[in-house]
Parts: sequence; structure tokens; C-alpha cells
Amino acid sequence: MVVLGRRLDDWLNPIAVRELRQAVQGKALAAMLIFFLAVEVVALGGALVKNDLLAPKTGVNLAPVGRQLFSFLYGILLFTSLLFVPLYTGIRMRLERSDTNLDLLFVTTLKPAAIIGGKLVSGLVLTLLLFTTCLPFMAFTYFLRGVDLPSVLIVLVFGFLAAATSIQLAILAASVPGSRIFQVGTGIVGLGLIIFMLIYSIVGSVLMIESGVGSLIGTGRFWGIAASVLGLDLLAIAAGFVLSTAAVMPLAANRALPIRVTFTAVWLLSGLAAALWARSVNEPEIVGVWMGFALAVLLLSFLGALSERETLGPRVRRTIPRNPFGRMAAFLFYSGQAGGVTWSLALTGLTLAAGTVAAAIFGTTKSTKLAAELVPTLLAIAFYTIFYGGLAAFARRRFLARRVGTGHTWALALFLMMLGAIVPILVAILVFRVHRTQPSLFPWQALNTFATLDAAHRPVYLLVSAWLAAATVVLALGWYRRGLSAFRRAD
Repeated sequence: MVVLGRRLDDWLNPIAVRELRQAVQGKALAAMLIFFLAVEVVALGGALVKNDLLAPKTGVNLAPVGRQLFSFLYGILLFTSLLFVPLYTGIRMRLERSDTNLDLLFVTTLKPAAIIGGKLVSGLVLTLLLFTTCLPFMAFTYFLRGVDLPSVLIVLVFGFLAAATSIQLAILAASVPGSRIFQVGTGIVGLGLIIFMLIYSIVGSVLMIESGVGSLIGTGRFWGIAASVLGLDLLAIAAGFVLSTAAVMPLAANRALPIRVTFTAVWLLSGLAAALWARSVNEPEIVGVWMGFALAVLLLSFLGALSERETLGPRVRRTIPRNPFGRMAAFLFYSGQAGGVTWSLALTGLTLAAGTVAAAIFGTTKSTKLAAELVPTLLAIAFYTIFYGGLAAFARRRFLARRVGTGHTWALALFLMMLGAIVPILVAILVFRVHRTQPSLFPWQALNTFATLDAAHRPVYLLVSAWLAAATVVLALGWYRRGLSAFRRAD
């Protein structure tokens, strides 16, 4: 037993132990739990008194009183679990990520994955504590009618998964390095996503309770949807965990390796899940939604790859395999501009090809529309992104090397993309007095990345974007050849 206890002690994450110890010793957690218990006792007691006084005297049908009480208690639980706990965890992570405490992340012998894992585990334990505190009161609502125990358990699991995703999202937003303005912007975006997830979880939970989702627990359709939601949620948490780990790694480390390996696995598994789901319900639009999300992530990864360093350090180069096949595989997944561009564009092409193949397999009117409209639109957006990314890299290297660092190439590309969408239209309207209608502005939107949403002129925009992307690729061949030849093992 002593040996087992020592092994368990070694397995415990010291970051999680420290975070939980500080949470227990502080007053915020105790005050929150006392507030929780007081609200639940008052709400439950008030519901019982109302049910006891009104039902016998007025004959009012109080069947849904249990459902109403459960929705009230569950809303308070979700508000605290999806807002208070993620903010608490993210703020503590941001304090340790600040400039005054940044050295602690690099001096410690703990690996970056252990640091992020400890933060995530501590947040999950606090969330589990809140859920177990509310569970007896929520289960008691079953006796007030209007809700069944299987539905209660399903909704609680759904809420816990949403809380886990919010905690990981808060950790990711707090881990991203950069200037003070960039960190504030990242925090605002993360808070917005958490609030959106809170609203979505509350609305979804209420709908599940009202529909009696527990009655479907014995059907295959329920388990298929539940497995899909669980799998996608776990993939999202894994992606956020890897991104957070890479964000706290030193700049000289091979940051891209865990990110690209994880994202490749997420891309493959989510694509298979979308295909199986679409096949089971005969809805090819599910594949289209997957394509849209995958392309958005991959094209942002393309811009991020252009923002990486061009040369690797000796420590990373010593890990490059000697054999040609291993070297090519490492070239795709290691840090570096050329490898990152190859990886993101390769998966972009495979995503578009998967959409075309899925449309051919379904063979329905909806799938034909998917292949005829969505695939060309996404392909044109990819072409425009290649053009603006290459233009930003060239402009930064040739004219802005002293003012704009390599790490801000993505921001320069987005800025040029915005100029290409706005400036030609303003010139057409203000200088040439072109009418503001869509047909009149058609030629002036040739540099607008999202102009292909206009179905009437989509073939023209696709052709223009293809030529721009092809010219960018031809001009970048020399740069790409140098990056490929420089990717060699350092002995």
C-alpha cells in the first residue's frame, strides 16, 4: 500500500495539486458553494410550498413544475460552470503567462503539456465539484413531475462537456503570446466564444428536456448522435490542448510538430464522422459543413505557416530522420515555412477532393448542388488565400523587413485581403461613379476573396483566383526549393 501510495503521488500533476490547494484555501470557492446551496434550497423549498398550496385548492395542473425548477437550477449551474470557472482558470493562466512570471515557464522542469494538463484538470475538478453539489437537488425534481431521470443525466453530461470545452478555450486564449493589444483581442474573442457556448448549451438543454430525450436512449439514432457529439467535443478539447501546449513552448522548440500531427488526426476523424453521419441520415450538407470548417482552419494554418521561422535551430535539425522517406514526412510536420505551407495546402486539396467524391457517392440533387456550388466557392477562396499569403510574404521580405516581423505575416495577409475587397469598390464608386448594384460592381470585385459567393459570376472569379494563385506559386518556386534543400539533419 505504501508503494502504491507513492506511485499515485508521483502520478499526480503538481500544477493541478497547487491550483486545487489554492482554490480550497481561498474564500471564493467556499462562498460560491454556500451561495449554490442557499439558492437550491430556497428554489426547491419554494417549489414544494407552491405545489402543496396551489394544487389541492385550485386544481391547477402543476405537472411541469419539476421541469421548470430543473431548468432554473441547471441554468445557474451552467452560468457558473461555463463562465466563472473558465474565467478563473484563464485569469490564473494569464497571470503566469505575463512578462513578470514568464521565466517560470522556461525554468521549471515540467513539460509544457504537464502545465496545460494541470490547469485543465484543476478546472475540471472544480466543475465536477459544482455538478455534484447540484446533482441531488436536480435529481429531486423528478418527484415534482415533468422531467425524467435519464434526461437529467444526459443533460448533465452534455453540460459537463460544454464546460470542459469552455475551460480549454479559456486556457488557450490565456496562453497565446503576443503584444498587450493582441492578448486583449484574443481574450475578447475567447470570452465571446464562451458566451456563445453558454447560450447554446442552455437553449439546447432546455430543448432536450422538453422533448424528453431520455425516452430515446434505447434507439440507435440517439447513440449515433451522442457518439458524434462526444467525439467532436473531445477532438476540440484535444486540438485546444495541443495549441495551448505549443503556445507555452520556447520559440526555438519544434512547436508545429504536435499541432500538425493532432490536426491531421482531427481532420481525418472528423471527416469520417461527418461522412458516416451524412450517410446515415442521407444529408450531404453535413459533409459541406465539415468542408467549410476544415477549409477555414487549414487556410488559417497556411497563413500561420508563412509566419513561422524559415530556418530551424541545431537542436531541432538533429532530430530530422536520415532516410529520405522519414525526412519527407518530417518536412510536412516539423516547424518551418515551406513544410507548413505544403502540409496545409495538401490537406486543403484532399478536403476539396473528399467533397467531390462524397457528392458523387450520394448521387442526389443535394449532393450535385454541393459539388456545383460549394466546392468551386471554397476552391476560389483557397486560391485567393494563396495569392494574398504569397503577396504578404513577398512584401514583408522585400519592403517591410525592418518594421514587420516574420511572425506577423498572417496579419499583413489579412490586411491586404481587406484592402483587395474594399479599395477597388471605393475607387469604382467615388472616382468612376459606378452604380452600387451588384452587376455594375462585378469587374471591380476581382480581388475580393469572398466574391465567389455571387453565383452569377462565380466561374469568372474562380478563373481569376486560379491565375493569381498559379502566378504566386511560380514566383515562389525558388523560395520553396531553398526551404526544401535547407531541411537536412544537422550532425
